[in-house]
Amino acid sequence: FHYSGHAGKDSLQLEDVNLQGKTLLTLVQEEINANPESLALVFLNGCATKAQTEALLEAGVKCVIATDRSIDDELAKIFAIKFYETWAGKGETSILTAYKVAQAFLTNEPKNKHIRWCEQTGIENNTDSFPWGLYEREEGIANTITLKSIAKDDTKETHQNTLQEIQEVKKILTSKKALPIIILASRLQDYQTLPTDIPIPWQYYGESPLEWKPYLCDNIETLLQEFEQKSNLSLNVYYINHFEMRDEEWENNFRQDICPHAICIADAFALNFKENQDFAMLFNRCPVGGFLVPIAHTFTLEQKQHCADKFKGFKELRPSWQKKFDKPYMFIDLDIPHKFLLFRRLADIAFKHLGFETTVSENHLTATLQQTKAKVGKSQDL
Repeated sequence: FHYSGHAGKDSLQLEDVNLQGKTLLTLVQEEINANPESLALVFLNGCATKAQTEALLEAGVKCVIATDRSIDDELAKIFAIKFYETWAGKGETSILTAYKVAQAFLTNEPKNKHIRWCEQTGIENNTDSFPWGLYEREEGIANTITLKSIAKDDTKETHQNTLQEIQEVKKILTSKKALPIIILASRLQDYQTLPTDIPIPWQYYGESPLEWKPYLCDNIETLLQEFEQKSNLSLNVYYINHFEMRDEEWENNFRQDICPHAICIADAFALNFKENQDFAMLFNRCPVGGFLVPIAHTFTLEQKQHCADKFKGFKELRPSWQKKFDKPYMFIDLDIPHKFLLFRRLADIAFKHLGFETTVSENHLTATLQQTKAKVGKSQDL
């Protein structure tokens, strides 16, 4: 358990309430009673939290890192980052070693590289005055706890959870004879956290990924309903946003069980977020059902260029209207400027690649195409 923020000797000062040490202790005891091995470390990275360590250790926490005085925010961040970088590593570094490395990092690093503790205190390389302390329930236990030692007993359970999660996604996408579609999109509030120089088309987004408007008309949910009606296909739709990747086994299962049978429709601007980039890249390392990116004709040149730049990590991706159905990328498109082109791409994937049988007559298709031409006119975009 890691806490980073304002604190005191008997409380953690949250944004809307002060969490008293007794309340934290109750939560810790409930967790340990449910699973005695669950809390190997509590890291209270706030001012003067040492007074809370004794009760936590008595409750069953193996190790506590806490402070004996007020600390500088920037130094607290640097110390924590160095500690976790070291402890994570290959999973074989102990808590004690990681603590000592982080301590040395703050006290001994050259001035031109990092802020040093001695610069703030005037005490040169004096570890006795270091504000962060490592406290143990049993002497020497901090030197035995590594990430691997914590995780090794959970390997079987993690494996089962991974397989179960993949099966749940597969069940949603294949619960009936339907075209499985994954929507990779973000919310308006997500984009408000991005740098201001990114040309976000704000009017395309709402409070949920379902409200993404690829063409500034209907949202993605309504568009898919329209396609479902026009094509006589049933759809199974799964929405993804800021999806946290699991482990290598999870990725392999997803690539094997989901990617070859599903169509991913991605908002290019959603790939400004690393979690979404990582998820999209799953489709870059295996055969895929389809990967479609609607870049609307209403986008500015700057916005279109930004979208194209987001796909540079996909080494094999090209406008698929020329490379249609080439393996291992069965159908990939980066420029779908109108909703009727999106419908056409979806239908091609379903009928020609994923083996769906159309119940739509040739006459109906011709009539629909004529209606589309009448609505669009002589648009160069089509």
